[in-house]
Amino acid sequence: MVTGEHCPGFAIEQISPEAFSTFAEKHGTSEEVGRIATVLDDDADHRVKPEIIKIYGLIAGGDRLCAATCLTFATNQNGIGRACKLDSIVVHKELRRRGLAGVVVTEGLAAAVEDADLNVTRIFSYAVHPATVRLLKRLGFTDPPLRGAPLCSVDVPAEQHSDFARLCHDRAANLSNHLRLQCALCKKNHRRAIRWCVPQSMQH
Repeated sequence: MVTGEHCPGFAIEQISPEAFSTFAEKHGTSEEVGRIATVLDDDADHRVKPEIIKIYGLIAGGDRLCAATCLTFATNQNGIGRACKLDSIVVHKELRRRGLAGVVVTEGLAAAVEDADLNVTRIFSYAVHPATVRLLKRLGFTDPPLRGAPLCSVDVPAEQHSDFARLCHDRAANLSNHLRLQCALCKKNHRRAIRWCVPQSMQH
């Protein structure tokens, strides 16, 4: 587990590539971009082969994977530190537009810069989804260009790691306030409770 600030109803944890691939195969589509490609796909384009892959999932109720993000790491071209790529974000197709992606991405990026062994000095993403662009802009990423590849990035030298991690944690906390409230109401069987962590198809 990489975070302890969330309510007992959910947590951000590292998950296996197998779990992520299964989840992405079922839920990895978007109205905006169609099929969501991941670094784990058989036909993935490895122009820069990742040295390390870390996958974080938002787990609700102890075992329900609701959202996940995959981060890849490779040594920078100058040989100093590593670049972290926000490779893909997948949210359960019945649980979208609730802020789940923002929570798992911000906590995943915080974990990346807090891991001294990774020595991350730059983070980038090919951000196509508008919500992803908005989220990354709040974290200091550049705007994607109007033409060409939709690349946005942020430099995070070692002396800025703690500040960037704090920014990510703060953003995650803001996004998860509503989720925590709903979890608390749900546990009390309150009539206002919205069971965001359970897909409609699983509710009775």
